[in-house]
Amino acid sequence: MFAYFIGKIIRILPNKINLLINSVAFEINISKRDKYILGNEVKIFVYDFIKDNRFFLYGFLEEIDLYFFKKLLEVNGIGPKKAINIIENITYKEFLILIKSRNKIALSKISGIGNKAENLIANLFYKLENISISLFEYENVFLALKNLGYQIEKINKILIDLPNGLAEEVALKEAIKRLNNA
Repeated sequence: MFAYFIGKIIRILPNKINLLINSVAFEINISKRDKYILGNEVKIFVYDFIKDNRFFLYGFLEEIDLYFFKKLLEVNGIGPKKAINIIENITYKEFLILIKSRNKIALSKISGIGNKAENLIANLFYKLENISISLFEYENVFLALKNLGYQIEKINKILIDLPNGLAEEVALKEAIKRLNNA
């Protein structure tokens, strides 16, 4: 099992790149093709997948996308191709918000999900329960509120609505105020 590769992009195809590492070129399935530049040296987080005696590599420029990919693979009926397609169409933060808010209508409109929205929510809601949407901005506020005994689902709903860029102290005070009025 590989964790990541560092190499030079020598070829870009619609859904794949060839990455040159010490005179060996690896074919890696990718999403977000527009983020790859021919000739650049990159670090790519990889997932190796074997099916019918064939070996496939799936690569991501961001480690969070690899984590997202692995979580999608835990859902029955979602394989690597469908997972890559989903990642192409939604960010992890957006996906997490939709799962935590159980918004199956919005999820079903994402290419690659469709009628699997309810299944995704059922399979991932509790697995993602302790992952904070606030990891992306208000992690310390999230942890403080959790330590104060507030419910994770309520914390996330409040933090989603907070304006971006608040100082932690201001965000914490505002979150507590909103939680107590809810």
